[in-house]
Amino acid sequence: MEKLGFGVITRNIDSVSPYQEFLQNANRFDHSINTLIIAYNNSYDENVLNTLRNYCNVSILKVGKAGDLLGKLVESGLSEEESYYLLGTPHWRQYGKAAYCKSRNHVLLQALFEDVDILLSFDTDVFPCIVQNHIEKDIYKFDEIDFTGHHLNVLSSEKDAVVSTGDYTGYFIIPHMDFYHLDDLLFGVQKESFEHYIREVHTPVIQPHYGDNIFVTNKIIGGNMAIDIRKFRYIPPFFSATMIYDDECMLGRGEDTLFGPIINHNGGKCYNANIKLFHNTFGNFPVAPDIQEPKIKNRFYYACTGWLIRNPFYNWLHKDYMGENHEINDSRRLKRLVLGSEAAAEYFQDKRFLNLPDVFMKARDNLNNQIECFHKVMDIWDKLKRKLGKLKTK
Repeated sequence: MEKLGFGVITRNIDSVSPYQEFLQNANRFDHSINTLIIAYNNSYDENVLNTLRNYCNVSILKVGKAGDLLGKLVESGLSEEESYYLLGTPHWRQYGKAAYCKSRNHVLLQALFEDVDILLSFDTDVFPCIVQNHIEKDIYKFDEIDFTGHHLNVLSSEKDAVVSTGDYTGYFIIPHMDFYHLDDLLFGVQKESFEHYIREVHTPVIQPHYGDNIFVTNKIIGGNMAIDIRKFRYIPPFFSATMIYDDECMLGRGEDTLFGPIINHNGGKCYNANIKLFHNTFGNFPVAPDIQEPKIKNRFYYACTGWLIRNPFYNWLHKDYMGENHEINDSRRLKRLVLGSEAAAEYFQDKRFLNLPDVFMKARDNLNNQIECFHKVMDIWDKLKRKLGKLKTK
């Protein structure tokens, strides 16, 4: 029987939700979850853990201080320096920040050492149901789905399937907004394809029909994902960057979106299972998000900086690994970003948006360093595969 594990990254383990909902969902559909692996940044509540242990084994790892996991890497044949390079958090002491990839790699490697066959991942604002329909004002129909079963079916039925993933229902990460030069702002952060949706749509994403029309994809969503760890030879580490800007540590986004192209390059396949889990993005669904609310505006600002930090490496990876030849005109994007950031600063009455062109240029100028770091991580990861005897020919 396959050994199944759930994996989650979080700042604090302070609530049984949504872990309990996913564990109960698995039970309802007759799936046995062997382990729940949680990588956390700050703190945990022992009472929460005790409740979750009623369902399965629970492994917790403090990101950057998971001594047992580092020890296992060393026992496997990596040096202490190499092990720290994979899992270390150099900005934690000064800034209290760790790159998203570090958290996800803690979970992935722990699952590997626990001999998990299939690792299913969700985020702490996601639930095992889908917003299926809009009934009337502020009333929506939810449908609980077989989260584990859907992903298992994809992984077992599709040849060379390494990852099964899906998207989200609920409110989109970029709330509705409309101001002059919004198109320039979105073009600058490489989100121009969403302009019409952001300007015109006020309602959440729904999915009346799901689970059919499965298709190959490069786009992986870390909060709705299953990985077949038995095919570890195809699996790369997660990778994302950080940036120190104006004495602040900013986190690059996209550690999951960079995952798919590398798997496909390695000869594996990633599939979209066409299940859009409910994402309670702003914590108070179905209340429509107000972009001018400080908490939501703040989230959008850091989403913009995160995309800008990611984009140069994202573009390089897609060209180098996927052979995509679409032209990325940095000078044009920067010129429009200047217009968009000035307009956004006025619209939001927030001068931080004026920083975006500087973040763009700093990320662009740091690309070679990111590529060097990426190759070093990949070399260490490949060494780990060889040491563990997992690197096999097809």
